[in-house]
Amino acid sequence: MKRDAPIRREPQGKAQILMRGDAGTLLAVKDSRGKWRLVVYRDPLTDQLSEGWVFAPAGELLNIPEQ
Repeated sequence: MKRDAPIRREPQGKAQILMRGDAGTLLAVKDSRGKWRLVVYRDPLTDQLSEGWVFAPAGELLNIPEQ
């Protein structure tokens, strides 16, 4: 993430916030819906993988070289 932003339950600005994503956090993008990205993140409370929606301008896609 290029800036702090909420990770939400649904791809809507008024949807419930699941957690706050910090700038610099790497997230895996699973799907897109308009200007929203469905991301996979590790929940710090449960240490489990979870999914939520981030407004696309808060993120930056990285090109990771294939090995």
